[in-house]
Amino acid sequence: IKGWSGGNTGDYVGPFCWPVFMQLWSCMMYFYIPCTQTFLVMDFNNRGSILLWFTIVDKCVGVLGRFTASRSRSYIYASAYTCCIIQTIAFVSLFLLGWPLSLSAWGLIGASAIHSVLYSYTNTLLYLDNVRTRKDKEAAKVMSEWLGIAQQAGASVGIGIGFFQTVLGMFG
Repeated sequence: IKGWSGGNTGDYVGPFCWPVFMQLWSCMMYFYIPCTQTFLVMDFNNRGSILLWFTIVDKCVGVLGRFTASRSRSYIYASAYTCCIIQTIAFVSLFLLGWPLSLSAWGLIGASAIHSVLYSYTNTLLYLDNVRTRKDKEAAKVMSEWLGIAQQAGASVGIGIGFFQTVLGMFG
């Protein structure tokens, strides 16, 4: 692809790297939160129904995020960036402060819903922006592939962090 290797790489570096990083970061945080929440509910008597509600709320709210993103026409990067910032604040508060430890089961389900809508909104915005704005179809295809790679890498890192925190007993 012209401009991506050798020569003038500045044409694509910013528009290419930033969405891939946002996708990686958002996905990492999205998969980290449910992993730790699953561990946190093990002390509840009704953990089976709580985990079922995690799944139901996650899927329903995820559809809402995708639908909202599909209607967005302007401020796409600003919206995706804002969602990443909100997710980062929640991620840091969970990772460093352990705030969900004091939440009830419904509080954990609500936190899962917030992360789900933010992630699905950001994910859909990045894919749609790529398809809508790139004139070069080959560049759009490569960008979509990199967004997919970032999504898988983010999921692996998020689950890995949550798993190792659980194994090491960082939550008590």
